[in-house]
Amino acid sequence: MKKSILKLILLAAFVVCAGGSQAWAGPLTIYLQWSGASFGNTATATGYMTVDAAAIPNPGSYGPLALPSWLEDLSITVTGASSGNGTFTLPDFYDMVWNTNGGTLDLTEQLFGQPTSGSPWGTPNGHGGDLNFWSSGAGEPSAYTYFTLATSGGDGDWLLLVSATANPVPEPATCALLAAGLAGLVILKRKRMA
Repeated sequence: MKKSILKLILLAAFVVCAGGSQAWAGPLTIYLQWSGASFGNTATATGYMTVDAAAIPNPGSYGPLALPSWLEDLSITVTGASSGNGTFTLPDFYDMVWNTNGGTLDLTEQLFGQPTSGSPWGTPNGHGGDLNFWSSGAGEPSAYTYFTLATSGGDGDWLLLVSATANPVPEPATCALLAAGLAGLVILKRKRMA
């Protein structure tokens, strides 16, 4: 019994720290990060979009038409901008674009850098697909160009999407703490057996 529990803990540690590609059905949350650094501003944004992984076009494209039925939730929080800071949710947006440029993306991994029929996904040159949102009002961030939002309804600071992943990579300290805990369990088990 104790041996099987230890094996389960080791398997969980491997999954957490190593990640892994797998098929996904149902809701999938993709975590998003934007930065204004490449445009010379201090604005940043973080957020997520929850999608129906079985219904999102992959490979494929969507929009701009309206928000798709496979987009189940959306939240974007802007900070450090000269204007347009705040948290904005699905009702604040009326449209989006999703484009894999012919590539089949592994939605369970970091999307940036995955191959498409042109540039790697995330390249803001028009040949690497696109992910963007159009806002309903003047205060929300809105699409500006490929993978780029602008705060304040498109009139503020520019923000380039720099990360989109369903599996946030655990910080090294998290993996180190997990490894130390597992080592402690192994040492304790061996001492009890001796």
